[in-house]
Amino acid sequence: KVKARGFLVKLDTNGLLPDKLEELIPIIDFVAMDIKSSLKNYSNICGVKIDQEKIKKSVELIKENAKDYEFRTTVVKGLVSKEDIVDICNWLKGSKKYAIQQFDKRQKLINDEVKKFPIYTKEEMSDFKEYCQEYFNIVELRNL
Repeated sequence: KVKARGFLVKLDTNGLLPDKLEELIPIIDFVAMDIKSSLKNYSNICGVKIDQEKIKKSVELIKENAKDYEFRTTVVKGLVSKEDIVDICNWLKGSKKYAIQQFDKRQKLINDEVKKFPIYTKEEMSDFKEYCQEYFNIVELRNL
């Protein structure tokens, strides 16, 4: 109904429902998928066991079928490391756009314990961006 009224449609997803994503992707104009961490650290970051096959399937669906898209990671120092960023780059290599988002402690959170972690400096964030440049068409830093 929204498309019929001439509006563009964006979907933000965590990738846990690839079957729904596959159903919707033909009518979506832009897909943004949160990449929580490297695959080896994914469940740890989420705090529950994550079906990585669903995450990987969603990534492939987006890369192969989305009209426009981005993958993005919110980095929290002490939770998402440089090694995780390296692994994410290797995993998502060749994707259109990757955004690295600085964690914002001002946001209302389910678990305020995360606010105790330090944030990455602008220099560290710039280093992440510089490293990622060769893996993606576009790399963007957010929330600096």
